Amino acid sequence: MMKANRTRGNIGIWNSSITRVRPVMSHLIRRDPSGLTWLSRLMECAKRDCPVHLPAQGSTILSRCTVPRPYEDRVLKTYGISTIDLPECFEHDIPPPTAFLRWLILNPGSMKSMEHASRSTSETQDLRDALFGRHGATRQMEVQRQALGLVDRLGALGSRRAWWAFEGFTSVDCYLETDDFVLLIEGKRKEPLSGSTKWYPARNQLIRNLEAASEFAHGKNYGLLLVVESKAGIPQISPMLADSLPHLNSDQRASLESHYLGATTWREVCDATSFDSSDLPDTTLDVVNKLKG
Repeated sequence: MMKANRTRGNIGIWNSSITRVRPVMSHLIRRDPSGLTWLSRLMECAKRDCPVHLPAQGSTILSRCTVPRPYEDRVLKTYGISTIDLPECFEHDIPPPTAFLRWLILNPGSMKSMEHASRSTSETQDLRDALFGRHGATRQMEVQRQALGLVDRLGALGSRRAWWAFEGFTSVDCYLETDDFVLLIEGKRKEPLSGSTKWYPARNQLIRNLEAASEFAHGKNYGLLLVVESKAGIPQISPMLADSLPHLNSDQRASLESHYLGATTWREVCDATSFDSSDLPDTTLDVVNKLKG
């Protein structure tokens, strides 16, 4: 996920994807692409007492996760690096949960109305105005039926930039999959956890990604791990479940929460996986200089 903050006049100088997630995880993948020697240790770092079962012994990372592809990083591009070869596990797109897309369509009054959403076509704006009731109740119900039909026909995978999609795809910092498990890694350094959509700001980023993972895992067990610089100030997700998951009942919310593996630090991850943390770049500029040779 691209996180562009401004410090000392530089863009994304402490970017966690560039200075933490990719250096650590790339090293581990190069050392052992199967993950046999480090994946379980990584997942156990958070030490949260949750009922999620770890991948089965001998379970290896699927090869498609480590295949490189050209990637345009918006932060690195500002430093003159147009593309990099990045394994598929990084900045991995996951569609929004279908159930939440449907709930937003049925409950437009719960959303933050955007009068003139950026990059919206006139047709999109007209349909959204109708959904928000600006063209009367009859037209609102017609548009709701139309939108729900499109959700049923196209699904979340077909929702990208659609007028009826009020939550977009999430770009996961690191996505690892074995035959029996899907692991999402959300990395932070100096960035705060954020909401996931301008239309529903109360939706917490971690909880949104958990729900997306539950659907994208297609029946496999799954978990989400948060890795931060310091655990100080890391919020508990339990108090945020109701606001983030208004379309789910209490049992469904509790089930999702059980797949949150917890928070750990980059230092703990490095120690657990025998990676020398002193090798980590301090700033994006360090990475840029290395890439430019």
